Amino acid sequence: QEMIMWEDGEVDKRRQLFKFIKTTDAKIIEFKPLSYRDLRSWLKKELKKRNVKLENNLEELILATIGDDQGSISSELDKLALYARANKIEVVNKKDLLEVLSESKEFDIWDFMTTVENGRRSERQKILNKLMEQGEEPLAILGMLGRHFRMLIEIRYLIDHKYAQPDIQKRLNLHPFVFRKAYPSARQFSQNRLERYYQKLLDTDLAIKEGKVSSKLGVTLFVGTL
Repeated sequence: QEMIMWEDGEVDKRRQLFKFIKTTDAKIIEFKPLSYRDLRSWLKKELKKRNVKLENNLEELILATIGDDQGSISSELDKLALYARANKIEVVNKKDLLEVLSESKEFDIWDFMTTVENGRRSERQKILNKLMEQGEEPLAILGMLGRHFRMLIEIRYLIDHKYAQPDIQKRLNLHPFVFRKAYPSARQFSQNRLERYYQKLLDTDLAIKEGKVSSKLGVTLFVGTL
């Protein structure tokens, strides 16, 4: 008899379950995200399937805004196709695209980080509530925040080691759209502060997965400590 266990997202290798599985004959298979090149090729095919035409290089803006989650990209492309048909748009320009993408969860995360920088706790809670009301899973929200904190930690490290902006962008292979948002954000925090937040996030993630706290309460408490 065979059993398949699926973990959506990055596996926490500190968990006892993972350590136990490694001692057995079980196969652990990691499905890594597509490379940027393959992802862009896939995106073009998805746009073609939906009969959506973009102005030059706007595919990069989609990937920079949404990230590499193909499910999220597909969802946003569906919205974009509906928007283009409803407004009789033959070729989607940057303004049209941002009109659709501004409703995406990734835009909410950027706004969330701004509230952390400025200490606006009530606005931060509103963004969290909005994401959860839209059906976003608390652990998925935690995952998005984790990716942002890791990126800011890397940028802050290079800032502290006197790397110039173009060198940081090139070294971390960040899209210009993402870098323009992330660089000033990273400058607002010290390395210690970012690492402290990230450690709290990891502790929250572990507590949720071990059943010590519900996912909704865990994420809400984490957000309240920022």
